[in-house]
Amino acid sequence: MLCFRHNKKLWTLISGINVPLPKDLLNVTLEKSKKHLFNGINNYRTPSPESEVELKKQTDQSAFDLVLTLSKMMNLDAMQAWDLFRYYLNEEFRGSEDDLLKFISNEKKKSQLLVDIWLFYRSERVFLLQCIKLIMSYWNDEDHPYHENYKLLLDQFDKGDLKNSIMSQITNVTKESPPSKEQNGDFVTGNVTKRWIYSNLREQLELVQILTIYMKSYGINCEDFLSLFKLFQSNSFGFEIPHATSLDDIHVETAKMISYSINILLLTALDFGSMLSNPEVTSHPFWQEDVVKQIDELVFQLRSSEQYSPLFLGWMLVVFFNSGDPQNSRYQKLGEQALQLRVFNFLERILTNSLFKEETVFSTIAFTTIYQMISLMTNTFEKDNLGNTADVLSLVGVLLSHSKIADFFWEDGMDQGLGVLYCLAKEMFPLQYEPLLKMAQGLVSSSCTSCKKVLADLNHLRLYADILDSSFASYLGVDEDTAIWALNQNRKPFSHCNIILPAGTKGYALKGSPPTIHWECYFSIWDPLYNTLKELYNQVSRGSTNVESSTVKRGEVALKFLNEILKSDAFIDESMDSTVELVFYLVDKFSQVPNGPVSVLASCMRVFATLIQPYFDDVSMKLKKTGFLPHVKNVNLDYISYINGDSFDVGILGVQLAREECVTGCFDLLKAYLQFLENIVENSENDPTILFGGLTFVIREVFPCYLSWHYQNPLDSNFIGQKCLLIFHKILTVDLVNLETEKNLMNTVRKMCVYSLLNCDAGLNLLRIVATGDQFIQSLMEQQASWTSGQGIEFITMVQLSLSVLNRVFMLKAAVQDKKDHSLIELEIYGPPSWNNGLKLVLVVAYYIYHRFNPTLPTLAVKLLKRFAKEFPVSLLACFGMERDVVRDTFLRRLESKVEVIDLKVAILEFITACIEKQPGLTEVFVNIQYTSSFKRYRTDEEKKSGLQGGCLNYICSVLRAAHENEQHLKAPLYNSSIDLIHALWIAQKETIISYLGNQEGFWNDLLLPLFLPPCSNPRACAFIFNILSLELFMKGAQITKNLEGHIKKFFSEDDTNFFDWSK
Repeated sequence: MLCFRHNKKLWTLISGINVPLPKDLLNVTLEKSKKHLFNGINNYRTPSPESEVELKKQTDQSAFDLVLTLSKMMNLDAMQAWDLFRYYLNEEFRGSEDDLLKFISNEKKKSQLLVDIWLFYRSERVFLLQCIKLIMSYWNDEDHPYHENYKLLLDQFDKGDLKNSIMSQITNVTKESPPSKEQNGDFVTGNVTKRWIYSNLREQLELVQILTIYMKSYGINCEDFLSLFKLFQSNSFGFEIPHATSLDDIHVETAKMISYSINILLLTALDFGSMLSNPEVTSHPFWQEDVVKQIDELVFQLRSSEQYSPLFLGWMLVVFFNSGDPQNSRYQKLGEQALQLRVFNFLERILTNSLFKEETVFSTIAFTTIYQMISLMTNTFEKDNLGNTADVLSLVGVLLSHSKIADFFWEDGMDQGLGVLYCLAKEMFPLQYEPLLKMAQGLVSSSCTSCKKVLADLNHLRLYADILDSSFASYLGVDEDTAIWALNQNRKPFSHCNIILPAGTKGYALKGSPPTIHWECYFSIWDPLYNTLKELYNQVSRGSTNVESSTVKRGEVALKFLNEILKSDAFIDESMDSTVELVFYLVDKFSQVPNGPVSVLASCMRVFATLIQPYFDDVSMKLKKTGFLPHVKNVNLDYISYINGDSFDVGILGVQLAREECVTGCFDLLKAYLQFLENIVENSENDPTILFGGLTFVIREVFPCYLSWHYQNPLDSNFIGQKCLLIFHKILTVDLVNLETEKNLMNTVRKMCVYSLLNCDAGLNLLRIVATGDQFIQSLMEQQASWTSGQGIEFITMVQLSLSVLNRVFMLKAAVQDKKDHSLIELEIYGPPSWNNGLKLVLVVAYYIYHRFNPTLPTLAVKLLKRFAKEFPVSLLACFGMERDVVRDTFLRRLESKVEVIDLKVAILEFITACIEKQPGLTEVFVNIQYTSSFKRYRTDEEKKSGLQGGCLNYICSVLRAAHENEQHLKAPLYNSSIDLIHALWIAQKETIISYLGNQEGFWNDLLLPLFLPPCSNPRACAFIFNILSLELFMKGAQITKNLEGHIKKFFSEDDTNFFDWSK
């Protein structure tokens, strides 16, 4: 039965990230970890004399001294520090036992080791909180495969005790003090203090989210709200960072996320949903008069600052709902104060923060809570009392981009909630151009059904908003406090559309400065969109200096809306046709003027990226005529000429990249172009001319240097790198035979890609991405609140792509270069670890085996090592240097794990098989029959007894043995890989290893099993088994073991039909 005391492994198991656990085993794991998960951060105890005494009993003096130092520096119970230390050595330390002794004997290196273990401890705390958040998030999500297991665990907890545990953790973490030299030792430096502050902020962020998720399911009472209010008030709702003298951007950004999360927590606690669903009930679910008075006093004591504005508005709504007194000036002022602080703008900044970018459980709660608050507000108050209309309409646009809120919107209808504000935006259109299109864009992007509904609505607009001009209208009088006017002449509302408002058309004027009027007018949303783009076209036709910024802004909004519609259904009906056609004219015209707005070009490029797949021929033909895209003028040269830049023109896009985007650090045009290139690869087999110029541009101007560019948004760097690699990967998805034999333009593109990545700067940048390393990736993951999306996840995807691309480049090398000739990147890879300036790439790739966030990454890394082992004329053992034992231990641990993904195990066995033929030194390491795990002195007696000798051979024997229990295993990839490895040993005549295997009890019985079954469930494996048997007989003749001799006699026995069956 498995026992997991360590949080990284626990998270890997209960999340199912590596391999889905059987539900009974998951229940066992959760049950054994129940107390650990319930207590959370409170599991970690402070040092005590009793614990030190117990540690003394279990360790020798040197280990005791080291762990006691760790206990002091981490402020952690000595036995827990001992447990943590052993797990660190076993799972995280990148070195051997000798390396550890060297670290301990050198004071400087010892200090580095202690800090590394301390950082590991801090990461373990984050992993534990992620475990808790995972369970709290998905226990009631029927789409999650483990929701029943999570629910079974939570049902064992008293919900009040669970809430108290979470609140206790928040309090303890918030009030925790940073380490100091006096209390924790000399390891505490300014950098350590900064890291502690960041770690503490991350824990606060996780705990606030966990409590919010808890509250959404179970709610909290009034006293708890008061306690939380007081706690959060002490640090200005997370904005103040105590104990901080100098902070980095990451500290400030995390503190901002905490403040945003605290606002969501407090607003969620106010439970607007119950007020919205039961408006006739005038009593709040947690309303307690005496406690509410205390909360009320604290609310009014808060200073006038924007981070408090959501609470001001929320509390005003709660009090109004319970008192029903709209004339209470005290609370009216509270609402007015929130509006003066631009509360809707602050709420929009919350929802557009990266924390809420993906639809996680916490972000869905945030969107739902704010939706409920805004809906309650619009149902309760007149829209004239909403303050800055532009702010609230902009916020609604963000809310509607969430699929769940879009569903709520259509369910609620237009008479209440956000529907009222949507109708207000329609009334103000097109005078206020952006609000309606932003809302509609959100609805379009949420789902295909929502897209169809909003288009059906916007195709029949009935009011045209404009500034009232009395020179072309006559005043008719007042109807129910609304001034009515009529046109005294025909009017054309859209200068570039054939829509006429005839004389006599009535309009309804609104008070304001300037006064506005709504004319009765039937038109489609496509009319103002076309009119906007046509006006932009006309302005740029007169020169870039005549382009008005307001027209540019409206044009960008129109293009974004158009692109969302195209992405939703990629179908152009007649009403859209002229608008889409105008986009091509816009790009053509902007290509002819200097200093045009790049933002418009980027918006147009996004439209082309969407259109290129369904309309490849039409779009490519029109774009070729513009000269806008990078292109080659002569398609009959060889690939080396293109790599050298012959006949290549960067186009207007390349000029804009160098002149504008690289200077400003905003790469919207390049990002849109890379998406466009990715979309055309699969359609370029018959006409690769656009791809030709695009790939030349990417491998010469983008991929070699994008890592050195300055970025306004750091996520852009990941996006650009990932898109470049996706383009390479799609281009290189071809087999070597076709690439060598077929001569066509697309294969010239492929050869250009292969050669560039082998011998040019693009290849060196590819190696830099491959050499990122797992430790950097883990640090990225620990910096983000969600482990299902975000920068870390995107970076993992990019590294996976880089590994796969590098593997394919080596596989296709023969098409462009003699295999005996070393390419530029091969010379870089060959460097041993002793090269101080080298990437040490082989070792870095091997260390991806430690990666736990995505099983595909270590699998791809091992496959790349297999490629190195088969094709590199150097010893990988030399590239591993002194780390070879560590690599072996880790590989074998993953191979022998009962909860590891099968693909990784297969990749490890295939790698070892490749080593048998080409890497004899590494073979001895992995198939060493004298192998025992390292760090024996730091293992328990039970762990020491469990260590088996024999390297990977014991595992292979267990795979063969398992086939007796289930014959289906004979067809499994793991079985095939095991047979391949054994066959390679016999082919290479590794006599010592062969003898070791042959003498293992039951080996021949397990290996020869398929031969005694009906032919033939697995022909390839059976052929290898016959070959192994033949080689064994050839090498040993009459000296074969008695066991094997018995099986051979049985196979050829006349009483058995096995031989005759196989002879048919």
